[in-house]
Amino acid sequence: MSHAFAEFILDSRWNTIPAPTQHKALDCLLDVAGCTVAGSRTPAAEQARSAAAALFGPGELTLFGTTATGSALGACLTNGFAANAFDLDDGYRPLKGHPSALVFPVVLAAAEESGCTGSEFLSAYVTGVEVAIRAGHALHDYYDFYHGTGSWAPVGAAAAATALLGGDTAAVARAAALAEFYAPLTPETRAVQTPSMVKDGIGWAAVTAFASARMALDGITAPPCLLEKPETAESFDHEYGRRYRIEDLYFKQHPSCRWTHPAIDAALDAKARTSHRPEDIASITIETFHEATTLTSTAPATLEQAQFSLPWLVAIALVRDHIDIADTLPRHLGDPRDPTINVLASTVKIVRDETLDAAFPQTALARATLEFTDGTTSQSETRAATGDPDHPLTTEQLHTKFDRLAQPVLDQQGTAALARCVAQAADLPDITALLHAATPSGTTS
Repeated sequence: MSHAFAEFILDSRWNTIPAPTQHKALDCLLDVAGCTVAGSRTPAAEQARSAAAALFGPGELTLFGTTATGSALGACLTNGFAANAFDLDDGYRPLKGHPSALVFPVVLAAAEESGCTGSEFLSAYVTGVEVAIRAGHALHDYYDFYHGTGSWAPVGAAAAATALLGGDTAAVARAAALAEFYAPLTPETRAVQTPSMVKDGIGWAAVTAFASARMALDGITAPPCLLEKPETAESFDHEYGRRYRIEDLYFKQHPSCRWTHPAIDAALDAKARTSHRPEDIASITIETFHEATTLTSTAPATLEQAQFSLPWLVAIALVRDHIDIADTLPRHLGDPRDPTINVLASTVKIVRDETLDAAFPQTALARATLEFTDGTTSQSETRAATGDPDHPLTTEQLHTKFDRLAQPVLDQQGTAALARCVAQAADLPDITALLHAATPSGTTS
């Protein structure tokens, strides 16, 4: 059995990680921190806080974006729900999942509990993501159905947390094995068909990951995880410390399922090619890949339904030129003051294109055609979503996104402080300053 992934985690040091990878990792950390702060105010995160207190009792660990605290398992549950609540967190397209939203809360809890340095926290975050992604590839090859992030990311998160908590190679390997054994095999297709708060299973899987770390440190064993098996190790062992797949993560501009983003951006492109107003649109045709064609709801009633409603998201983007997180909250859905959105959503036709379908999941593409009441049309080019590694967000766009997410919770000064702590994390003696910056000065909501 190979323990190369465990040795990689234990031997990694932030100052030996290549500079481009460090830069991407800090961008990812800023992004997931902003998503978690904003997500702390959603119904899902608020209800997770209540459940965490009942399930796991009190504690002193930080619940991002609130003045509340919780136990380690409670923090993982709450911060896990918050990180993914607005569906704005980074993603890894080959696995159709979201590694940072799960690895971040688990490593954060371990870092706060252990009192590790900022550079140790960063190294654990990066290596946790690296191992999580490879575990995902192994699991997707092993099982014959699409399962969400909660099924594979706990492997990397548990292994990295165990290292921060003082585990040796054997303990780190045990933690990965326990996490793989206990992680939920989230039936993601059902989660997409009927959107709900659990989404990719990230919240509960974060609990599984931290619990696996603790059990591993206590010597509890499990069958070896797939990464330890020779046939899988042969695929990945040579990559550790040489290829960093965190560089392949994408960032999101819109608070919705990534499968909707190419269509949204294509619709905005088609709009930009004409002087017609949204009220002049008679119909909208979206050509895209099969998975996106399943997102057909036109009248979402919850935050989660809105995030998976391609027609409604396209309509709101065309009317307002962007989609804000507030637009997806229940109190803003079906707003009678803006009937154009509902009317436009009802005109959207989603068509599967064989060429675009064949390109997925390596590339997610769409085309949009707007037909106007005067009989003219405007069509976009075939395009991918902004934020992909080959079409990245700029540093300015990432910081604008972060400010937009964090300021309603932390205010302008607090948001700037959190951004500084992330940028300077490698120099922090511990992560206390980062945790303090993520805590609003007012009362939790």
